[in-house]
Amino acid sequence: MRAQSYLRFVAFPCRSGLPPNKSLESARWYYRRKEPKAALVYCEKVINNYPDNKHWEEAMFLKGVILIDRAQDQEAIEQFTKLIEVTKDAGMKRDAEAQIKKARAHAPAPPAPAPQTPPPSQVPR
Repeated sequence: MRAQSYLRFVAFPCRSGLPPNKSLESARWYYRRKEPKAALVYCEKVINNYPDNKHWEEAMFLKGVILIDRAQDQEAIEQFTKLIEVTKDAGMKRDAEAQIKKARAHAPAPPAPAPQTPPPSQVPR
């Protein structure tokens, strides 16, 4: 029993149980099947457990797309902004900027300020 546990640990050293490429593959699979919550879980596993992995940027991007789909536009903008700051890939930066524009267009406009009424002592009689 102990040997099996050790072999699993060596084969999959991450706490998530899956290597980053399989976690990202799972995220894509759930996203295509319209299961955004599950897709976000797998994106988070790659983002949190493998920050130096080549799949990290794609997981960040997919998470941002899912957040836009779920109308969490401000979080999506933060996600893409963080990706733009970190990535060296010009194409990824361009795509992230396009997604930020999409999120801003999708976001509802802030509410208009309420009209100010004068205090009762200044109301003409």
